[in-house]
Amino acid sequence: MRRREIDADYAAADPMLKDAWAALDLATWLSPVLSHLSVAPRGRALDIGAGTGHLALYLSARGYRVTAVEPVEELWSQVVLTPIPDHLPRLARVRRAFHLITCIGVIHHLPPAAQQRALRRIASLARPGARIIIGARHGPGPRALWPIRASRLRHPTLRRVAVIRKMSLQPANRAANVRWTWLVFQKRELRTLQRGVTRRS
Repeated sequence: MRRREIDADYAAADPMLKDAWAALDLATWLSPVLSHLSVAPRGRALDIGAGTGHLALYLSARGYRVTAVEPVEELWSQVVLTPIPDHLPRLARVRRAFHLITCIGVIHHLPPAAQQRALRRIASLARPGARIIIGARHGPGPRALWPIRASRLRHPTLRRVAVIRKMSLQPANRAANVRWTWLVFQKRELRTLQRGVTRRS
């Protein structure tokens, strides 16, 4: 499946996806990474692949100034936040630097080389000290999935804080052995990056 086909498939599944998200308790869904969300600086947040907007609004209610990215405008059900229609790995329309970046349910749609480019772009949008939370799905599904190898997703400006593997919360997905990998990174502080540059020079 190419990017346009994936977007069209999400658009066609619009009512079903909205119902699924509405039934999902976000605190439970985010439980593998909730402690990392709580220590992220309360500032600007970027939600990549915002879908129906539920996570963006969840973050907004907790004090973040949220920028949401979602290319499939049919999914956007909340008028409080207007998404930027853009895609990884380029995210050409996103300009700011952020204290928290979430990218959940997106990166597994990219082939491995594009996954690495996406992480590089995400790293460039993170402020020093920022937390980055990536959620990747494994197993059968209605759209094409590429394998995610956590050990290969790395960037010199990012420190990997956690790799958490969990079964899906949704009963039908659990029955189909759908699993998720949650990756948590922290953008290295400026002084740490400068020391690294000094050692290499």
